[in-house]
Amino acid sequence: MNKLLISPTNDPYNNIALERCLFNSIKDDDVILYLWQNSPCVVVGRNQNVFLECDCDYLQNERILPLRRFSGGGAVFQDLGNLNYTFIAKDKYADDEKFKLVIKKVLDNLSVNSVFTGRNDIHCEGKKFSGYAYLSEDQSYMYHGTMMINVDLDMLTNVLSPSALKMQAKGIESVKSRVINLKQINSAITVPKTIDLFCQTYRQVFGHYEKVNYQGDDLAATIALLSSPRWIYGECRSYSLTLEKKLKNALVTLDLDIEDGIITNIKVYTDSLQADFAEKCQNNLLNTIFEPKNILFRLESLV
Repeated sequence: MNKLLISPTNDPYNNIALERCLFNSIKDDDVILYLWQNSPCVVVGRNQNVFLECDCDYLQNERILPLRRFSGGGAVFQDLGNLNYTFIAKDKYADDEKFKLVIKKVLDNLSVNSVFTGRNDIHCEGKKFSGYAYLSEDQSYMYHGTMMINVDLDMLTNVLSPSALKMQAKGIESVKSRVINLKQINSAITVPKTIDLFCQTYRQVFGHYEKVNYQGDDLAATIALLSSPRWIYGECRSYSLTLEKKLKNALVTLDLDIEDGIITNIKVYTDSLQADFAEKCQNNLLNTIFEPKNILFRLESLV
């Protein structure tokens, strides 16, 4: 059966968790189209390092949420000017060409001359406005992507500009592309209009569908996983990082070794007048979960 689900929330953790729950619970002959929007966030691929992809200080200052999805691919910035689309089916019913046909017809109806590239991007006028990725697990299949309609491009640039950190890390870095909003191509394009066209075109390509809501009881646990520091930062595996923090009465530089999200080794350099301040920092941070937004708070508590 063909099913359509439009998320009732803009919470990024909820929406990616819902996508995962739909993926895990897909019935044998179902094909689901899931449409959703996120409040400001940056979403990295399954094997990426958050610090290689974005400015974590900027995220914290602007209250932009960091997330890690289950599929591969590159990092993307999302806000309410972006529309996410996800097709989910069992492997034997998955048809990328039909999924792409839905997207192509939507774009044609928006008067967008789109080109699907070999790098899993969709371009217009030589610039990227959509990226897509795949995931296949346990005979279930997901094809999902973004569609930039009226994204804050200044914020996107600031988010996806990594901090000037000394870092040695393993991971897959995003390929940077010039980007464009669909609204720059056709000022009449809006998110609601694009959603309506997705619904219409899904029916044209796949036939009758039923509009549904998710009824599973595993959503809360999946949200907890996705929002945990261990998932967001720990999945980066092993890396070394140098952080510099300005405290009220001292400048502190931290050389950190991080394994699976845990600070396993630390060296502290500081101009603090407290003779034991460096030792207190080491004792407070060693063998704890590394979460950037808490580092400064924990250090300031020691001053």
